[in-house]
Amino acid sequence: MFERERLYLSLESQTLRAMVARRQTILAWDERPVEVNRNGVWLPSSLQAAAGELRTALKAQRLLVSVSLHAPRGIVRVLDLPAMSSKLLAEAVQREARREYPVPLEQLYFYWHPLPAGAGNRQRVFTLGLPRDTLDLALNAFKHAGLRLHVLDYRPLALVRALYKSEVFIVDVDTGGATLIVTQQYLPIIVRYVSFPTRAEFGPVQYSEYITQEIQRTYDFYALTYASNGAPPAPAQLHLTGPQAEVYRPLLANRWSLQDFNAPVAVPEAMPWPLYLANLGLLLKKVSA
Repeated sequence: MFERERLYLSLESQTLRAMVARRQTILAWDERPVEVNRNGVWLPSSLQAAAGELRTALKAQRLLVSVSLHAPRGIVRVLDLPAMSSKLLAEAVQREARREYPVPLEQLYFYWHPLPAGAGNRQRVFTLGLPRDTLDLALNAFKHAGLRLHVLDYRPLALVRALYKSEVFIVDVDTGGATLIVTQQYLPIIVRYVSFPTRAEFGPVQYSEYITQEIQRTYDFYALTYASNGAPPAPAQLHLTGPQAEVYRPLLANRWSLQDFNAPVAVPEAMPWPLYLANLGLLLKKVSA
């Protein structure tokens, strides 16, 4: 059966990375910078231009497109509800999310998915809220660049899928901050984005200290919220990812145990695959044709 090529995009804080693959065979890859305003928001014209250039350079004009999105204001919550019928669950999820989420649901694209039934007649539900302004900006830019969007994914979910470890602590570092991700049974239960302080005299050394403080804060929160209720301890080893990973690796290695990892699929020798880890996570996402 003929397998179509697809275009996999990872939209990061200041870069758009593209990869073309057929099934799990990677055929080409490239990247373009994306300009941002003083608040770190992508400029629509720059994002549209980057997408159009990559579409042409990779000969991807007719390909279906999957996108992994960097969204610092994305919200992940795992809700714990009494077991109930599917008819009642939707209303209960909305009600509990409105209580748990720090912003009104009307400002978000809200997604939820029931998890296998837990102990004690309880129902756990994975929820994700992505800011409407962020998504609308990106989707409009891709539309005007002529892309045929097929799948939209959240960068932390793509990274977890690419690493494929039941319990993992990921520190995903970009130019403006770091996303801290902790999983249980392959499920992200903590996702936090921390922005770097904007001080002219600060550089990687100072920012690494800031990341270290936030890592410890995440460990403390996990111990208080999850481990105290019988969950296993958070992973002691960290997986460092993101476009700034190699800048911070020697600085963070002095304090934390950093775990090496392999590409989740066979990659061309010349491909700098750690930079394309979210693209590879997209490749592994199971979707209908």
